Amino acid sequence: MGSAATVVPIAHMIKSSGYEATFLWFGLGQGLIVFLLGMALFAPPAHVLASVRSTVKRAVYNASPKQVLASPIFWVMYLIFVMMAAGGLWQPRNSARSRRTSACRIRRCRCSG
Repeated sequence: MGSAATVVPIAHMIKSSGYEATFLWFGLGQGLIVFLLGMALFAPPAHVLASVRSTVKRAVYNASPKQVLASPIFWVMYLIFVMMAAGGLWQPRNSARSRRTSACRIRRCRCSG
């Protein structure tokens, strides 16, 4: 709900004041909200920190690069990363081609590509 609540006010302010003023004031407002919420943070009690430290010490495991490369989960995660990155690189090219094709249909002309 967070950013969805600002869509309509931002759209109205862009129409009335321009995007520079809109982004300046909304950015300052969001920065102020984050600053005030940050002031509400507090340190946890000492007994909570002590129990967390003992749990973290038991859970730490440092694998060597050879061990990481030998594990199947690493390769699954790496494959997912590569697919996401490749999709991100191909998307702008395909959207540019789609816009060009749509413009050609509107003008009823032949476009190369």
